[in-house]
Amino acid sequence: SLYHLVSTFIGILLTFSPMHFLGFNVMPRRIPDFPDSFHSWNFLSSIGSGITFFSFAI
Repeated sequence: SLYHLVSTFIGILLTFSPMHFLGFNVMPRRIPDFPDSFHSWNFLSSIGSGITFFSFAI
């Protein structure tokens, strides 16, 4: 359905765009801790993955 398509697109965009931005801002990979300045971007990425997960239930 159209709702599934749109919510999947928005979820994937919200998941991977912050990761792309964090990669350009030299966030180190594979570490359990990150600076507080990156918290909002990581939270936005987590929200996007939740939207993607729930879009598959539609």
